[in-house]
Amino acid sequence: MSEQIFFEDSDLFNKAEARLFSVFFPLFHHPKKPNIFLPVFLWVIFTIQLIALSLFRIDNSTQAQTALSRVANFVDLSSLSLMIGRNSIFLIIGFLIFLGILIMLLILCSFFFRSILAKQPCIITLVRILHDILLRILYIPIESVSVTMIDCYDIVYINEAGEKIITRVWRAASDNICMSSIYQIVGLILTVITFIVILVYCGTLDLLIFNFNPKNGGLFSCPDGFFNFIQHIFILSLVFILRYIYPWEFWRAVLSIGDSIILITYIAYKQPYYSLKSNFMAQIPWIIFGSVRLCAEIGYQLERRFNSFIPQIVLILFSVVVIDMVSYGMKNVKKGEAILKLMKRRHMSFLMKFIVYSYNKERIVGIEIVDKDNLKSETSIIFLQKLAFAQKNHNQAKESAIKFFEYVTGKLANCQVLYDYVRDISNAEFRARITYEDLLILQPQNVSVLKLYAQLLNDIFRFDK
Repeated sequence: MSEQIFFEDSDLFNKAEARLFSVFFPLFHHPKKPNIFLPVFLWVIFTIQLIALSLFRIDNSTQAQTALSRVANFVDLSSLSLMIGRNSIFLIIGFLIFLGILIMLLILCSFFFRSILAKQPCIITLVRILHDILLRILYIPIESVSVTMIDCYDIVYINEAGEKIITRVWRAASDNICMSSIYQIVGLILTVITFIVILVYCGTLDLLIFNFNPKNGGLFSCPDGFFNFIQHIFILSLVFILRYIYPWEFWRAVLSIGDSIILITYIAYKQPYYSLKSNFMAQIPWIIFGSVRLCAEIGYQLERRFNSFIPQIVLILFSVVVIDMVSYGMKNVKKGEAILKLMKRRHMSFLMKFIVYSYNKERIVGIEIVDKDNLKSETSIIFLQKLAFAQKNHNQAKESAIKFFEYVTGKLANCQVLYDYVRDISNAEFRARITYEDLLILQPQNVSVLKLYAQLLNDIFRFDK
């Protein structure tokens, strides 16, 4: 793990930040057009776990899980931790060992990154996959099992004198008074450690490690990891809501369903991912969670009122409706992308609409009929439009670069403003560079375009020594 800091970057971060960044550097990986299998697989498992979490229920009369919850919540290990009772402490120990192994592997990879990358690069790939499994698959089970260690409830007795006696017992072992067993006391300490470690560690991974390539980053590429961070916070709140607010059915329904509505609204408003498909896929688990949870809460009320299996039938029927809604939404993804393209075109001039129509017509009628040499001439409308567009973005990139350096050299500098300047420079430079390259394809011998292209590279990428 090298502590060397490049001289030109020495003013950006101190040694402590450099050491922290060097630890997480092995996870910094941004392949172009990565394989879609692993993200989709992790997304499916996460969706299944959220569905199981939505079915968790403690019966107020028996203080035990319902039959449906007992079966479904083996997925997130809630039922397993309640079934094995005090032995669930060994699950927490296993999770802590797993977290410790991950952290040690990451530190070792950061120390010997170059040698491992040269001799055994599969080790670094394995560490990255294990961290993805931690964030997407093991996060909910770890939280559910940890909460079991501190989950207690009250048993009310009426003695012969008519006095009400309240005894607080441990849900995982109802024969033990709450916090009287050495297992639960040790489990409480381990639970606090687990919560601190997983929140800090996973939160750091969410905020630092994500694919921010807008064009070739693949599924779930995003400009920042804030949504992944708050999503884990909301999952933790859901686990506590379903475990501790179950006696108050109204507030349990409002808070659990409200969490899903907040996240769905946030995704729809902020669009945390680059692609429309990724944003829609991020909404699907929470749409299903909120719908199933709403149906379950209604079913619980009907079951208690009519003492029948009608709520289960309603739940099944509603699940079919949810599946139909999701499939209908998936069909509309392409429609949404088409609408987005139309919105981008709505401000085109009348002349440009005619050019686009004519160019598309050429491809339909046949290229042989059209004089393609005219399109390559310096007086053609397409060439002039492209050249004007390239020069406009060239000037924007140059002006943004000048403003950026003027702002950096000032006494007060805001990181958000710096980010805005860098983003403007990158976007304008990319548009100008791609357009110049298209013009050079049309006219490889055009010296004027070549000079403008070289001037762009000099304006943006030059370094003052």
